[in-house]
Amino acid sequence: MAAMVRKPQLTTISKISLPEGATLRKRNFKDYYFAYPDGGMFAEFSHSDGTSTKRLIFDHNNVRYRVDFEKIFTDLSANGIAEALFQSSPSYPENIPPQHLLLENSDAWYLRHLFIEGGRSLQLIDTAFIQAKDDVYRLQFSAMPENHAEGVWLFELVLHTLNFVF
Repeated sequence: MAAMVRKPQLTTISKISLPEGATLRKRNFKDYYFAYPDGGMFAEFSHSDGTSTKRLIFDHNNVRYRVDFEKIFTDLSANGIAEALFQSSPSYPENIPPQHLLLENSDAWYLRHLFIEGGRSLQLIDTAFIQAKDDVYRLQFSAMPENHAEGVWLFELVLHTLNFVF
């Protein structure tokens, strides 16, 4: 039996189904902030090129979910990166082509693709490439297909509450 795959809520924060009893907090960084659930933890990974990835980690119903956020350096626009990633991904029914989203003070292109290795399903990956002025950021969530529907709200929450400070 195939795992249920829920399409993301790509409209407003009010339509996101938070787990019962979830309390939200706000996390501030230098250039942006977003909401996250109480109990969320953060890690930062520094890269050799001087960039870093921020990771939100949240345990829910005995599953650990992660949302990564990072600034990326590219000559492509956020839309161009999303299109290139989608075109380079094998075609699966779970895939969702890039969709344009208007956020608070940025534009984003959302897509989903199924990552398969060795003939078995490994991860459903939700990605948003966000154009904030001249910079491009990547927000990414991945989960096993059987856990995806129950955890994708974390990605949606960060995406819809993300606000850049210019």
